[in-house]
Amino acid sequence: MKTIENGDMVKVHYTGKFDDDTIFDATDENSPSTFIVGSDTILPHINEAFIGMKVGDMKQVTIAPEDAFGPWDETQVRKLSRLFMEGEEEPMIGQVVKLDMDTGDEAQYGKIISFDALTFEVDLNHPLAGKTLHYMIKVLDILKKDEIENKP
Repeated sequence: MKTIENGDMVKVHYTGKFDDDTIFDATDENSPSTFIVGSDTILPHINEAFIGMKVGDMKQVTIAPEDAFGPWDETQVRKLSRLFMEGEEEPMIGQVVKLDMDTGDEAQYGKIISFDALTFEVDLNHPLAGKTLHYMIKVLDILKKDEIENKP
């Protein structure tokens, strides 16, 4: 029976929950997720958890904030002029906004946490920053690395 190694493509179902059992992400019963183990699109602890698993295996994985999206950082909360929202509709608490800071860097996304007539406060932390993440993962299928490379 195949066991998962780095470079293998896997088809999986997963559910991600916070400490309070609130689900923040999950595959749909009819739409499993497919990815290559070891790729940088998956958190390293998730990648590591899949190593050695077989089709049908299930596993619980807990990831501390510092190993996921980092701690919540108060310095990432910024008070900005409403001019940054020029042409935008009235801001709403919880609204996600795209900010182009004219620094040459990529635009940043943040969530509005407060506002008044002249300013708004935006949290630029990743939405999962500061959260412990609990994943239940189940392997549905494995395509070995050499099978991927030899596909026409």
